[in-house]
Amino acid sequence: METYCQQILVIPIPLYRRRLNWRSYNQSELLAEELAKEFNLKIDKNILKREKYQIPQAELKDKAKRIENSKNIFSCRERQKIAGQTIILVDDVATTGSTLDEGAKVLKESGAEKVIGLVIAKG
Repeated sequence: METYCQQILVIPIPLYRRRLNWRSYNQSELLAEELAKEFNLKIDKNILKREKYQIPQAELKDKAKRIENSKNIFSCRERQKIAGQTIILVDDVATTGSTLDEGAKVLKESGAEKVIGLVIAKG
């Protein structure tokens, strides 16, 4: 198990900088840190970047609007760090799953071998 765990990288869903400044913390990042610590996994908080501000998903009630709101919001930094890796992508709440889907898509396109979504709550 030690060898497999070394190939797992924990990545939290990032907040846009304006939202992070307003809130002063990223709850997905806090959850990812605890997960990584508990299972002795590597974590990188800077690989996935939120490129644009979006209306918070909780404010959108329509599934189609939530999916559209999540399109093309992430980019991947340092692709070499995720090449061939299994990624655990951590978010706090999933309603439609569109934010996780978009993050996973970017990570897979950037070379991740496998992306596993982990959420604490379903909205």
